[in-house]
Amino acid sequence: MKSMKAKLIALTAAFLILFGTVFTVIAYTKMRAELVEDVANELTSTTTGYVTFVKNWYSSKLQQALAGMELVKNPEPIPFLTRLAQGAGYDLMYIGTADHRMLRSDNKPQPQGYDPVARPWYQMAAKSGKPGVSDPYVDFDTKKLVVTFVAPVSEGGSVKAVVGGDIFIDGLVKTVLDIKLRGNGFAFLVDQSGKVIAHPNQALTLKPLSETVPALTAEKLNSAAASKELLEVDIDGTPHFVQVMQVEGTPWILGIVVDKNIVLEPLGKLLITIVGLGLLVMVVLVPVVSMILGSMLAGLGRLSRAMREIAQGEGDLTRRMDVSGQDEIADTARSFNLFVEHLQQMFLSVRSEASSVISGVEEVSSTVEKVADDSRSISDVSSSNAATLEEITVSISHIADAAREADGLVTKTGDYSHASAKDMEQISREMNRTVDAVKGLSSMLATLDNRSQQITGITNVIKDIADQTNLLALNAAIEAARAGEMGRGFAVVADEVRKLAERTAQATVEITAMVNTIREETSQAVANMQNTVTSVDDGVVLTRDAVERISKIQDAMEEVVAKMNEINLSTTEQHKATTMIAQSTERINGRILDSDTALQGVHDTLLSLKTAASSMRQTFSRFKV
Repeated sequence: MKSMKAKLIALTAAFLILFGTVFTVIAYTKMRAELVEDVANELTSTTTGYVTFVKNWYSSKLQQALAGMELVKNPEPIPFLTRLAQGAGYDLMYIGTADHRMLRSDNKPQPQGYDPVARPWYQMAAKSGKPGVSDPYVDFDTKKLVVTFVAPVSEGGSVKAVVGGDIFIDGLVKTVLDIKLRGNGFAFLVDQSGKVIAHPNQALTLKPLSETVPALTAEKLNSAAASKELLEVDIDGTPHFVQVMQVEGTPWILGIVVDKNIVLEPLGKLLITIVGLGLLVMVVLVPVVSMILGSMLAGLGRLSRAMREIAQGEGDLTRRMDVSGQDEIADTARSFNLFVEHLQQMFLSVRSEASSVISGVEEVSSTVEKVADDSRSISDVSSSNAATLEEITVSISHIADAAREADGLVTKTGDYSHASAKDMEQISREMNRTVDAVKGLSSMLATLDNRSQQITGITNVIKDIADQTNLLALNAAIEAARAGEMGRGFAVVADEVRKLAERTAQATVEITAMVNTIREETSQAVANMQNTVTSVDDGVVLTRDAVERISKIQDAMEEVVAKMNEINLSTTEQHKATTMIAQSTERINGRILDSDTALQGVHDTLLSLKTAASSMRQTFSRFKV
């Protein structure tokens, strides 16, 4: 276990480490920011100086090209154009006119088919209407970079001529590449499209800078030139600072690149120095703090040793700590002395009472033994009662089972009688419907008898008509015979009418006979129907009587079921009651046994307490009080 001194030393060391770390981080961060700001200011200053140089070079060459505009009006401009080209450092100066003439400073004749108006430099000046410079290109003969400065000469709102001059920019490129910077820095010159004009890697000439540095696109270069922000980009896997600036009045951008690691290298050395100083401070302060804490915690060590002696059981309770000072350790020593004094008084009191405890324990132990004997006797009686109650419970259970079985049989009988009553009621309803049907059929037969009587009357009328027709036919035959030859045809008709009347009369007799037969059968059927109705009515009455008797039987069965339910409920309640009594008896017996066990435990505990009291008295005797 670590001492408080070690913990305080560790805490102090941790605080010093934390403070040193925070201080180092803050100092490093601030110094890095200041160093980066200094680098940015230095790069900005350097870039501004060389931008001014490029701007002046560009302005001077452009002004000299503008001076050639006055030669357009000269009838003999070539000598002056030659001197201007030589003085301004142009490789060649020329004037292209709108009438397709070409005047050169070297006084060479215009090549056959050469039209200056169609040339790109002429088109550029004519289109913009102001002086400018072309994109760099490689001269075919010298393989050097060349730019063309142009200046349009306008008259009456249209371009009359364009003055141009070709100049090698290898000198300008050399000046840019000769810029010396710390951190292996270098300069480059690009146009606004990101195409390289000057770069230490000549293979990039007239190629996009983004081919070797993807982060430096044309958009990024123009944006950074406008904002003048310091860029951080990776070049060949190494971080670099890049400062770019627009050359005012030109389509060119000048950039400066320095190695970030080399520029910030002093910062790393400074960080190592700060960390070394921090470790040195730790090495010096930790021993000093250890000595101071050892002196301050000496009293606490004495207090710890005194308390350890008391804890080991051989302590001297008459011993007191020396108190000096007013700090927390002195206050702890005073509190320790007060604690030992109270502990001394308590030990004296406990030691004097230990003997009383031992004698009291012996008396309680004997009383507990007597109670345990009585408890065992009660337990035996309770076990006997529990067995008797168990036998009564079994008998009541058998009675309850028989009552439940009888109750089930009576219930089934009641269900059967109830179903029979329903069936009889259904039969009664069916017989009532049969009576209604038979009565309806009897009414229909009576109606049929009336219709038969009506048919008989109709046949009688038809028979009378047939007799009259037959008589008329005889009279007609007599009249026809009297008429002689003229009445022969009428006699034939009268004879046919007579025959028809006879057949009608005969048919009427047959119909009357059949109708009479139907009337007799109908009357017999009506009589039979009356007998059937009477029988069915008697059956309905008997069925109703049977339903009433079955209902009375059902009521009686329901009363029996109710009584059986009461018997079943009573036996069930008795079974539950005896079961509960038996269970209660078992629980009482169990509690008596538990009490006996507990009393035995109390007896054992008292013995242990007696032993403990004796041991405590012996232990207290070891302390000096």
